[in-house]
Amino acid sequence: MKNTIHIVHPEGFQRVFTRETQATNPCDVPQELFDEWNHGSGRESEAFLRSFARSLSVGDFVGVDGNYWQCKSCGWEIVKLAYVNNILNQIQENMKNSGNDILRTMMKYASQAASREYREQL
Repeated sequence: MKNTIHIVHPEGFQRVFTRETQATNPCDVPQELFDEWNHGSGRESEAFLRSFARSLSVGDFVGVDGNYWQCKSCGWEIVKLAYVNNILNQIQENMKNSGNDILRTMMKYASQAASREYREQL
């Protein structure tokens, strides 16, 4: 099945591409991509290796045909696109306003992204 994929790291890395996936259920695609976008998995994709990106990790997002999941410490949680965009917009705004405080800002919003109360406020 051909899918449009959007990989998002909260600190700003994004990659959009179309590819054939092995999964027949769209809910299984994030795990397939997790294996392909992780150093040392033995299943790294060429797109990942060429991107020089870090591995997918807790707090990162994977979009599959417009549906988004956030990586958790164990598995994936479906989230709304508005939630993903809000996180990215807040980080981008703080990067413009904070100068050298970028790392602190990224950690703050990555922590909030993991907070259920924060997601439910959106």
